[in-house]
Parts: sequence; C-alpha cells; structure tokens
Amino acid sequence: MDEEEVELAEFLDGGDYEVKELNAKEKEKYKKAALETMTAKKQISINLLERDLKIIKSKAMETGIPYQTMIGALVHNYAVGKIKLEV
Repeated sequence: MDEEEVELAEFLDGGDYEVKELNAKEKEKYKKAALETMTAKKQISINLLERDLKIIKSKAMETGIPYQTMIGALVHNYAVGKIKLEV
C-alpha cells in the first residue's frame, strides 16, 4: 500500500469515525457515480499482427459478438485475473 492507503487503513481500523446514513437522493447520486466509474471506457489504438486480427474476427463472428467487444473482454478477463498470459 502507498502512504495514503496506509493512513486510510489506520484511520478505519481505529474506529474513530461516525457512519452517516444517506438519504435516497444521496444514495442514488453515489450509486450513479460508482457505476459511471466502473463502466467508463477509454478509446485506444493498438497494433496487432494482421493474422491475429483475422483469427479474432473469425472467432468473434462464430460467437456473434463484435471483435472489438471480444478484444475488450479478453483484456478485462486478464486484468481481473480470470485468464493468465502464457509467453
């Protein structure tokens, strides 16, 4: 953990804080903000071997999803540890 995370963890472990109940409007505001953060996308450019892209497009066509969606799913699954990279 970095210094800020350690400080926050110590604060939370200390229990010297008060939990405030949120009203429905506040809950909805924070729920919306969290959802936007979790679903925010960033467009990037990436260089792939042409033959790899052809294979991905073919596999995407077989499954009926756009190839960009398939590439995004592969990256996401790697990022969250669902798949491992073998080199």
